Amino acid sequence: MDDVRQALRSLRNHPGFTAVAVLTLALGIGVNASLFSLVSAFFLQPLPVADAGRLVMILQRTDVVSLAVGYSYADYRDMREGATAFSDLAAYMPTPVHISARGQAPERTWIEVVSPSYFTLARVSPVFGEFPVADSESKGTAPTVVLSYRYWQRRFGGDPGLVGTAITLNGQTFTVAGIAPESFTGLSWAMAVSAFVPSGSLGTLLENGDALLENRGAAAWRVMGRLMPGATVQMARSEVEVILERLASDYPEQHKGTRAVVVPESRARPDPSMVGFLPVFAALFAAMAALVLLIACANVANLTLSRATARQRDLVIRSALGASRFRLVRLQIVESLILASAAGLLGFLLARWAGVALAAFAPAGDIPINQDHPWDWRVSVFTLAVSAVAGVAAGSWPARSATRFDIVESLKQGGSIAGQSRHVLRNLLVIGQVTMSLVVLVGAGLFVRSLRQMQNVGLGFRPERLLMLSVDLGLQQYSDERGRQFLDELVSRAAALPAVEAATVAVHVPFDYNIHFSEVGTGDAIPGARDGYISVANNIVGPGFFGTTGTALVRGRVFDSRDDFHTRRVAIVNETMASRLWPGQEAIGRRFRQGRNGNWLEVAGVVRDGKYVMLGEEPRPYFFLPLSQAYRSPATLIVRSTSDPLALAGPVRQLLSEMDADLPVFNVRTMEHHIQDSVFGLMPLRAGASMAAVQGMIGLFLAVMGLYAVVSYAVARRTQEIGVRMALGADRRRILQLVVREGMRLSLAGVAIGFLLALLMGLAMSRVLYGLSPIDVGVTGGVTTLLLVVSAAACYVPALRAASVDPVAALRQE
Repeated sequence: MDDVRQALRSLRNHPGFTAVAVLTLALGIGVNASLFSLVSAFFLQPLPVADAGRLVMILQRTDVVSLAVGYSYADYRDMREGATAFSDLAAYMPTPVHISARGQAPERTWIEVVSPSYFTLARVSPVFGEFPVADSESKGTAPTVVLSYRYWQRRFGGDPGLVGTAITLNGQTFTVAGIAPESFTGLSWAMAVSAFVPSGSLGTLLENGDALLENRGAAAWRVMGRLMPGATVQMARSEVEVILERLASDYPEQHKGTRAVVVPESRARPDPSMVGFLPVFAALFAAMAALVLLIACANVANLTLSRATARQRDLVIRSALGASRFRLVRLQIVESLILASAAGLLGFLLARWAGVALAAFAPAGDIPINQDHPWDWRVSVFTLAVSAVAGVAAGSWPARSATRFDIVESLKQGGSIAGQSRHVLRNLLVIGQVTMSLVVLVGAGLFVRSLRQMQNVGLGFRPERLLMLSVDLGLQQYSDERGRQFLDELVSRAAALPAVEAATVAVHVPFDYNIHFSEVGTGDAIPGARDGYISVANNIVGPGFFGTTGTALVRGRVFDSRDDFHTRRVAIVNETMASRLWPGQEAIGRRFRQGRNGNWLEVAGVVRDGKYVMLGEEPRPYFFLPLSQAYRSPATLIVRSTSDPLALAGPVRQLLSEMDADLPVFNVRTMEHHIQDSVFGLMPLRAGASMAAVQGMIGLFLAVMGLYAVVSYAVARRTQEIGVRMALGADRRRILQLVVREGMRLSLAGVAIGFLLALLMGLAMSRVLYGLSPIDVGVTGGVTTLLLVVSAAACYVPALRAASVDPVAALRQE
């Protein structure tokens, strides 16, 4: 306690040093705490179920899509019967529904259709009522629904009497069987689903529900397992691989090129489709955050060294009076720990603020995002640990250096303990700061460069001034014919609104979470296709789609009034599909088959390639079908405005209300906002670039401040020398050059080392970020130039002070 009291007294007597040191460490600690809060939420916080650490996601990859996908329900049943590494195995399918009760308008929300073992695997019990039992998988069972606690509270006022009564899902009557516990929002980590429907009720919920239970090609189900005691993820993966090989042998058409993916549940966040992506970025940001903390520690270590020199007389006298070196080192480390404790508290607050700011990057859309990931104890423990490490790291080395002196010689010199070794240590710390700052800045620059590259990528259409509104007529029990008529009327009436330049509808918009693939064949061999068929993404669009969206027609024609059910079925293909199916030949008039037993389609036109699934994807085959010959729900109205597209949201909503007052409208936003906020658009890179830029700016600030402090200290220490030089004839320009040159020598050494490390990092990042060359000279060179210019400025300020030294006053100093 005596050391603590002395340390507090000393820090209180030097408020400037204390404030700068605390702020410096707080920035480094805050960056690490904010990043760890994300890591904790994504990878460490378990699902709110018992023994969540034994849950694993079971997915598969295909040759068609690089993202991980689920299984069909029939595959799940086979897996459930053949797997022995799991004590429980459950399948669930997130799906949108329209829910209403007596006297209420339908509300669009998302639920999970679940297998009977779902709640057993989760090990949760109902608050009221009961969960579906094993026979709920059988077709024809009475349709029931379990409500989530929060949806029950929000929509139905938490009425316990609701259990056993009927509500309406998609126009069909379902009995409320129970209420889930408050902490349980489903097994989809990123979603806050509103209800759970047993798989046996799927035929009542959806028109094609029974097909989703039997169709081997309907890989829409997510499968989660609970490992048996003693079983490992690798054992489970090996077992699933054997099962998938058997399925590929029995059902080759549905399992071509599939590979098993089995990972712990925490590795499949935020969404199972992105498994494997997030850990790479998390490791990258963790490395950058650690460098920022090291820069902060080096900065504080330099400040501590300078302060130790200033208090050298006190240290010598304490030693002469009997204080051991250990005691002197301990005192200074206690001071550093006190500084780090205050910095940790401030860093914790900065991290909380950063967490709120990062919430702005949540993906937009109608899927309810689960944002109930509270600040857990791990973040507090991590912040405490980082603060302690930072305190020891920033104080131990300077303390050992400051106490390495000979008492007799120091007393003869009046208490001076200045030594060349300490100056070398200070210089090495500055070089390390500049090196690490350059690496962090290059990392930030590469993220920003990749974001700029992605923003400038050719989309194949013009997103400006486009407004989108989506409706799901199928969930409102519209027949195909009635739905087609509704959409035709909607487009006609929307196009007549003031400030509307054009209007159309589409089943899909680029970068949404739902995309449709079909097997396509021409009857002839297709290059690269083993059996004459390739899987191709496609869309169903209304009249005027290509003109409204600005999609360029290369040759042929667009859809028009001649395309109906009484004429030959047609399609419009993109350039990649035309060259893939008919290389070196004219595609117009050619025919291809949609599905192995589907309709033959004639190519009416060829349009320019675009981006359809992911913003950074390579050109992919794609084709369009006319709404007049095909139909699918949901659909999106796309309106091109003559001015601000959001100004049309109110009039178009009113128009939809006039056509069907009970029809829920969702995803009302501009196309530009959709691209910015989509998980498959710019949102991940925007979040990454923002985080990296903040880390880079903090690293640059700390490094420059460290360089400034060292040069300023050197100027103060050499005041007499500078006075002598000026008295002997050195002019102001030479003094400026002397001081700036010595400071820039340190900066250049750090830049040289950092440049080499940054090149290695650029090679690694070019493999995971879009549009980067293996060695990005522009970013590396630009950051190097920036750092040198800012370093020169940091040296120039104390150099000006040195050049203003009065030679007479300097020579009179003792």
